[in-house]
Amino acid sequence: MQDTIQKILSDIKLNVNKSDKEIILKDKRIQISKDLFKEITQIQSDSKIAFIDGGNGEIFRAPNFSLQFIRLYCTTYQNNKRIQRKQKEFYVLVHLKTDNTYEVRAFREYEQLEMDFNSSDSTLKQWEHKVSPSTVAEHFRKLCEIKFAEEISSELSEGDFIVRDGDLDANATYEKEFYNKILSLSKITLVGFSKTTTLTTDSGNSATVALNSISPHKKWFYAHENICFAKLHEKSKYVFRIDVSNSCKIAEIISLLAENSKDLSFLGYPYALIEADKFARVTKEELQQQKMLFLAKGGEEFREYLSALDAHDVLNRIWSIAKIFK
Repeated sequence: MQDTIQKILSDIKLNVNKSDKEIILKDKRIQISKDLFKEITQIQSDSKIAFIDGGNGEIFRAPNFSLQFIRLYCTTYQNNKRIQRKQKEFYVLVHLKTDNTYEVRAFREYEQLEMDFNSSDSTLKQWEHKVSPSTVAEHFRKLCEIKFAEEISSELSEGDFIVRDGDLDANATYEKEFYNKILSLSKITLVGFSKTTTLTTDSGNSATVALNSISPHKKWFYAHENICFAKLHEKSKYVFRIDVSNSCKIAEIISLLAENSKDLSFLGYPYALIEADKFARVTKEELQQQKMLFLAKGGEEFREYLSALDAHDVLNRIWSIAKIFK
């Protein structure tokens, strides 16, 4: 076994230690050069930054519907101190109609966003499978995050920022339309902060690993048009992709994010995004409480729909009990 592991590690090193010339994106390539790295310096700025994240959990599912609970959270910082926080909670029901499209309805918040999705939507489905109602609900949560950002922007001033978890790519249904609404508000800069990225170089290496291995600085950013990569703390091991709607504001937002990335719990990662993730997250305990509420009201007919997909959950419970008494 030890020999096998060593062979695998050697093979990985052989494949990642290559000469990298370009980072490959869907529609462009970014040149890799030591000359394009910039050191992160502190920039004095009174701009506010609103950090937004969302979480969702499935309360019930069946082949033809998904009922989910969604939570959106925004925390706003100025001069590296929190000055405001907001939260929204609501339900979303996705169900399959007779014309083979999904209808999405929100309850309590964003009821005006009722919309339809084709069950064969090529931007959402994986491989040749029909899009599941759960996938549609997950995508709807992302759209609600963008809508939430649009609302928050009305409370910000010229030159302020909104940072949301994830990139700013608009590849899936309705995304471009939702992004265009907020980007038309030119007074703010929209930022997408990606925790992970699958971007690779022309040699097949990880883009972030390739950049970090040749950077002449301990704390740096590497920008190309509206996309940049950054290491926000000299002692961090992490490099993040950061999309910025206004390329003229890259140096400022990178400086502000670096100032917010000094918490020891995750050096090099903005603390405000840790906070947003924590308060947007929907826990298993919360979902169980929601499930009990709906079961108490739904009756046996409701339970019959759910049995079509809950066999796997029953098996999981059996094995969990077996481990306890083992």
